[in-house]
Amino acid sequence: MTDGQTDAAATVTEDQQAAEPSPRPWRKGNCCGSLICDIPRRLSNEPPSDMATLDTYGGRLVCESLREVDADLILACVNEPEDQTPTDPLAKFVALETERLALEDRLKVIKREAAVLSDWLIEDWADRGQSNARVNGRTVFIAQEFFCSKAAGVATDAVCDSLERNGLGSLVNPAYAPASLKAWVRERDDAGETIPEDLKTLLNYDTVPRMRSRKS
Repeated sequence: MTDGQTDAAATVTEDQQAAEPSPRPWRKGNCCGSLICDIPRRLSNEPPSDMATLDTYGGRLVCESLREVDADLILACVNEPEDQTPTDPLAKFVALETERLALEDRLKVIKREAAVLSDWLIEDWADRGQSNARVNGRTVFIAQEFFCSKAAGVATDAVCDSLERNGLGSLVNPAYAPASLKAWVRERDDAGETIPEDLKTLLNYDTVPRMRSRKS
């Protein structure tokens, strides 16, 4: 191979390395909720700004501004060896359980944040007279949702006794059916009919606005 061919081959190899995705493993950086990877430094054409990035984050920056729970989930997925999928049933079960628990923790965070945003949007839309919007292929709207349950501290037997006294024994078998009771209370509430007072004091029910979305 001539010197010219050697230089050309080196250039191709170097360019291929620069174009490759960030290699594993990834790890957390020094600041700003960052994820970084460690790869060999290029010997030439290194952007001057990249030196500052390496010094700031402690490695080559992949992404930043992540929350702790998101960073942990991403690292668990990215750094999982592709060729070491558990074949033993017990090991596979443990791996799935670990993944499930991580996803459930993430879902809890999502629900908490969505609930806060939902309350804010409902109040904001009420002030502006808005009821729906279309964003990123989804239609967001306010749904009026009815709920009904026994009040806090009320025993199930007390609800069953009240239902039977008011001729609603069909809802008791042997305990009361929450879905059936909810449907009966909602039907009477929508029709403007009264709920027996002794039963009403045992229940907690109302219609509340909820932010919902569907695919547009």
